[in-house]
Amino acid sequence: MPAAFDPSSPPRHFHTSAVYLRNLLATVETMGADPEALLGAIGLRPADLDDPYARVRDDQKLAVWERAAATLADPHLGLRVGEAAPIGRWGLIEQLILQSQTLGEALETSIRFSALMADGKQIHLDRLGARATYAVDLRSTPPRPVPAGWRHQVESDLVYTVRLVRLFVSPAFTPESVWLAHAEPAGVDRVEYSRRLGPTVQFEQATHAIHFDADWLEAPIQSAVPALRAPLEVAAARALARLDAEQTIAERVEAYVRLDPATVTLSDVAREMGMSTRTLQRRLRAEDTAFQTILDAVRRDYADALLREPAIELSEVSYRLGFSEPSALYRAVKRWFGTTATEYRQSALAS
Repeated sequence: MPAAFDPSSPPRHFHTSAVYLRNLLATVETMGADPEALLGAIGLRPADLDDPYARVRDDQKLAVWERAAATLADPHLGLRVGEAAPIGRWGLIEQLILQSQTLGEALETSIRFSALMADGKQIHLDRLGARATYAVDLRSTPPRPVPAGWRHQVESDLVYTVRLVRLFVSPAFTPESVWLAHAEPAGVDRVEYSRRLGPTVQFEQATHAIHFDADWLEAPIQSAVPALRAPLEVAAARALARLDAEQTIAERVEAYVRLDPATVTLSDVAREMGMSTRTLQRRLRAEDTAFQTILDAVRRDYADALLREPAIELSEVSYRLGFSEPSALYRAVKRWFGTTATEYRQSALAS
């Protein structure tokens, strides 16, 4: 696959589509930044971003954010970029999202094909009673304190998401609350956040997330043309397969497991990947892992998130993780975290 980065770079870096960087540069240029100077500082040229399949390392993307933040000296840069970024120029995944029938289908599509834009994110859509949550976890851990560029990219993405919903579903859409994992930056105006993300923006949360009334999941997408959905989905699946070919088998298995950690089986994943269970097991062993190891790690991540939600009963956590009975969850939590489920929840909520 063509790449807009040094091929000698470590293969374990996370990557983002060059489309993202191209649109970011186009937006900050309108604010007074010089795109060529920003790219040149990380050893890239505008022409490096022209190939539709080009990918850039996440550290390069974040370096551009950092340099843009330093150049423009705007504490609300991410909010402004999310508000001003061009609509409809984000490639195949955005076109497919906008041809979804409902908001729920659109969000599920963004999860299914998220790797087309970036592989350094894990996105989840969860519904608990009358509340829905669209959460974004970054797979790499930011340094402390969190750099300005890091938070700007997150805030930009969340603002752009809310903006799309307001444009293509209803201008009345307002999240019940928005979570940001980083601390509230010095010198920012809360009004700037409220205007773009809703009245309740909370910092230093467990993840980045948009919480909203679950009834919105059934709301229609106004831009949808049903006849366009099928060919776009075929094209997106082919593009995803192109990326999958460069992923490790363990990474591909993890992506499938995260779609349904409660009921997914080895045979399910093998069938989706077009191979026998024995072949899949053998290829995972070659990467020094196993299906159960991956499943256990994913369930641990989900348990950590669910135990931080006081409204979710432990029996519900057990069900969502696929344990046959609560006692199995209790044993797993003890193994994962070295404490009981109740104690872990209390400690997490207290912190």
